[in-house]
Amino acid sequence: TNNAAVAIYQERLPHGEAVSVAQWMLACVPIGAVYLALAWFVLTRHLPKVTSSDESLRTELRNRLTRLGRPTTAEVRMMLVFAATAVLWVFRRKIVMGSVPLLPGWSDLTDDWFRLLGMSEKMDAETISSFINDSTVSMLMAVAMFVIPSGTRTPAGRNIPLMDWNCAVRLPWDIMLLFGGGFALAKAFDTTQLSEWLGAALTNPLAAMPPWLVICVVCTMMTFLTEFTSNVATISTLMPTLCAMSVALQMDARLLFIPATLATSCAFMLPIATPPNAIVFGAGRLNVGQMVRYGFLLNIAGIPILLAGTYLLVKPILGIP
Repeated sequence: TNNAAVAIYQERLPHGEAVSVAQWMLACVPIGAVYLALAWFVLTRHLPKVTSSDESLRTELRNRLTRLGRPTTAEVRMMLVFAATAVLWVFRRKIVMGSVPLLPGWSDLTDDWFRLLGMSEKMDAETISSFINDSTVSMLMAVAMFVIPSGTRTPAGRNIPLMDWNCAVRLPWDIMLLFGGGFALAKAFDTTQLSEWLGAALTNPLAAMPPWLVICVVCTMMTFLTEFTSNVATISTLMPTLCAMSVALQMDARLLFIPATLATSCAFMLPIATPPNAIVFGAGRLNVGQMVRYGFLLNIAGIPILLAGTYLLVKPILGIP
């Protein structure tokens, strides 16, 4: 959901200020931590206490964890690949706190690297940086997994890589189609100018409101709309409209789309809202009434948390005036 929102924002407003992975984490991880503490407080104060059956379940889970043993060589190497991917994502762009640069991004140094290789005469810095993005890191690590040995061999003595094609075909390709469909839907909104029409229709009642109230209205709309639709579908459908609204309201688009994106993940009322909700409901320990009651409290409480996080974290970290 977050990746889809950033991608649509960059496509709709290519000249807008970019949002790096590091900036997103610096702004949003504290918001998530506060929300987690709130969820713990609400649920532990009202739901039934732990029973003896719960204790036996915990014991069984501990026993199964013990039987797993130490991580295998393949698992350790896979964790290193994941860690390297995360590090390359976070430090690809320069890390800036407001207007103060903290660390340079490794992609900004590509001009120096290509100059050392003698390729700077054929490719300018703008061309080099244009094809280095988060997808570059993803593809690099995906290819690396087909090369890095897993530490095991076939009966014939051939090294088995971390990933082979038999494993790749079992990946959830439906998620890729969901993301691609979201981008196609956003492009259709742009081509048909539906996003501009919706943005203008929503701008009229919101024009007289202060920015903080506009953010509250948008977060409330996204929170309860995503109870009935998937997160990616919601953000893919409404992101073009939010971008058009921000232009019409003369607001920085990041003030709208970041809290709106986080709000799409704050759906706790219905089992159909998100797959995690369905998994928890399927365990048979909660009924729909309990989910609606406590989920509604979490939904409502999330709106002021998102508003406070937008003004206390998102604005200063991203340098929004």
